Amino acid sequence: MEQEDKYNWFLIMCSWDSNADKDALKRFGRLYDYLDVYPDRWDKLPDEDLRKALDIKELKALNLIGQRKFVIIGRTTSNKVLQKISSDITLETAIRVEVFPATYVREFKEVNADRL
Repeated sequence: MEQEDKYNWFLIMCSWDSNADKDALKRFGRLYDYLDVYPDRWDKLPDEDLRKALDIKELKALNLIGQRKFVIIGRTTSNKVLQKISSDITLETAIRVEVFPATYVREFKEVNADRL
């Protein structure tokens, strides 16, 4: 099968208890600032900047702060940026983070053909 493109989908899901509301708002404010690089400035990021691995056109955030949940969906060429985002959110906070990498359905079907 031909590789569709160089990016792989991911989903980061965050949740927290009411005692961490203040930390969560602060962390996600910083996360928005970190990820909110406009296309005209994207090309000026140094090559070693982990954000260069993200497909900025496909980056989405679902803000369910009122329900104490936050979801980031996007595409990346490197899991290192996902690890950085995850550790930046959870460091010294009570915020739970789950990272889910995704594959194309056809790839999953081919890899698991003997089981299906």
